[in-house]
Amino acid sequence: MTVPRHFLFLIASTREPGHMGNTEWLARQAAASLPADTVQTWVHLARAGIPEFVDQRHTLGSYLMPEAGSVMRQLLDQTLACTDLVLVAPVYWFSFPSTLKAYLDHWSAWLRVPGLDFKAQMSQKRLWLITTNGDRAKAQPMIDSTAMCAKFLDMPLAGVLWGKGGAPEAVKGDAAAVEKARELFFEEHESLSQESAVSIAPQSLITAKELGDAGERHACELLRVRGYEATLLPPNSRTYDIRVRRGGVEFFVSVKASREKQHVRLGARQSVLGLASGNFVFAFLPLPKQQLEDLIAGQYVLLILPAELARNDALSIHDQYWMTKQKDPNIFSVMVKGYGTHHRAMWPQWLAYKDAWNLLPEA
Repeated sequence: MTVPRHFLFLIASTREPGHMGNTEWLARQAAASLPADTVQTWVHLARAGIPEFVDQRHTLGSYLMPEAGSVMRQLLDQTLACTDLVLVAPVYWFSFPSTLKAYLDHWSAWLRVPGLDFKAQMSQKRLWLITTNGDRAKAQPMIDSTAMCAKFLDMPLAGVLWGKGGAPEAVKGDAAAVEKARELFFEEHESLSQESAVSIAPQSLITAKELGDAGERHACELLRVRGYEATLLPPNSRTYDIRVRRGGVEFFVSVKASREKQHVRLGARQSVLGLASGNFVFAFLPLPKQQLEDLIAGQYVLLILPAELARNDALSIHDQYWMTKQKDPNIFSVMVKGYGTHHRAMWPQWLAYKDAWNLLPEA
């Protein structure tokens, strides 16, 4: 029998009681997708009454177990009881809010409680970070700090979710972050070491939307070089992005671009159902262990996938995966990933469509 996971959500915001900030709202969207048997514990650190950490590492060199019934004993027990520790932390002055920093400072004490073996216990848990602010690049120092905390305790950093915050309820308008929140705790994230932490979310000069738009323009250029007439469809067209013609032949192309990982996010299930025979998916991917910022020849991988194949392959895994978790497959974005265990057999087959220009119909 599988033991249910236990998520401890530590809310670091210092907003007044009764006012939910962007970061907590985004975290609750992610938590709503967890299975019904998942234990969830939510703690507002600002209301917990965390005492100031007294550094006695170089005097006494050790600490007593926090007293039963004390604030720190309760936080310690909650920390050790969880399987997944989620830091729900908006960016304050490019770093952690003081409430979260105060909690983390007490890790130094817990590491030195004789017999507790805090580091060994923490190494069996997963660490997550959910954060928001107005500028993604300015969240990077806090993301890096989280990764280094995980590295120090040998914890896997299971995932980082950033949303565009700032003004009240601003994150509700970040459709990409809301969509990712629904899948955050289900995606099979790679464990990130301190050295690889920058690869999860390096400072970016281009947004996901800008990269997607650049991918569409670049795909048009590549098609025109090969003698096709390529026309961008109106923004927000449901399934396809480009109409392609040559002579009496016409077909459509859906363009996808991934900045940070080798995966193809095909989009909403209803959109994927529109992928039909005779059309194509162009997927621009980053080179391994790199980030895709500019579509320069030789600095990306281009998969040219028959649309029908992409639809059937992706939905065969997507639908089965979410139905086994008793979730509605229509809620979640359809993806095929080079790093997911349930995609391992399929991904090499998709890579065989690299630069498959020969599949495009002639006039």
